[in-house]
Amino acid sequence: MQTIAALEREDFAFRLISLPNPYHPEGLDGIGIPAINHDVHLVHVTRGEVEFCLKDGRSVVGKPDCVVAIPPYQFYTCRQKVRKELEMINVHFKITWGERWTFQDIWEFPLLFRPERLSAHVKALRTYGELWRRMDVPFPRRWRAAFGVHELVNTYASKYARPLEKPVTDVAMLETRRMIEDSVIESFVAGSIASRTGLSIAQLNRRFRRAFGLPPKEYWQRCLLRLAMAKLLEPGVSIKEASDALGFSDQFYFSRWFRRMQGTSPRGFRLRTESLP
Repeated sequence: MQTIAALEREDFAFRLISLPNPYHPEGLDGIGIPAINHDVHLVHVTRGEVEFCLKDGRSVVGKPDCVVAIPPYQFYTCRQKVRKELEMINVHFKITWGERWTFQDIWEFPLLFRPERLSAHVKALRTYGELWRRMDVPFPRRWRAAFGVHELVNTYASKYARPLEKPVTDVAMLETRRMIEDSVIESFVAGSIASRTGLSIAQLNRRFRRAFGLPPKEYWQRCLLRLAMAKLLEPGVSIKEASDALGFSDQFYFSRWFRRMQGTSPRGFRLRTESLP
């Protein structure tokens, strides 16, 4: 089995995925729409307090003097702790080595950490975010914004990131994860995936769960759900169009599946999301 030592021979890449700055006014009763991320998600709370509740039972409260690191691969919800205005700067990024490993396969941030000079970091992130979100900004300036975030992430990682107790070293499962992500809108057929990895279905489930903490079908469903949420938030896309784009043959089946996964219907998800400032 190939091990983590192989990283010494692999190239790495940093990708800034998004840099939103959501604001919620005083008195808003919670913002508890379940979410999931497969990347590294760092939350800088600039005003107010917010509690993040993870599916594994852990919870953490973000305040303006700290950064919250949301772990990958699991659902979480957040709600305001006090009825005051709430503002957060969310950094989503991905660091990959070669074509297999990601940052979260080997390292992790603590759920909560308190960087020095946090106010200066927040000020810089505001500037980077304004540049990154404007598509009319020339590429060199947007690139410099992404580079600035990379430098900040490197600062955080150097001081606060820690090696996983059990890093993912199973190359076959890393390939399986990439296979699932590359074909997420196709039907999940456990037997087909198992045969491509040379394993039985039972072996595949056991090794994938050991590597990533959940079985491959659930990982596929979470990838599909994240894609569905993004599609539903695209302007002008109907629920039927979203259903068709994701490979569902029946809009009503899509709605039932979405409700089972997300806890609300596609229409309800849209209404709740659109009602947020």
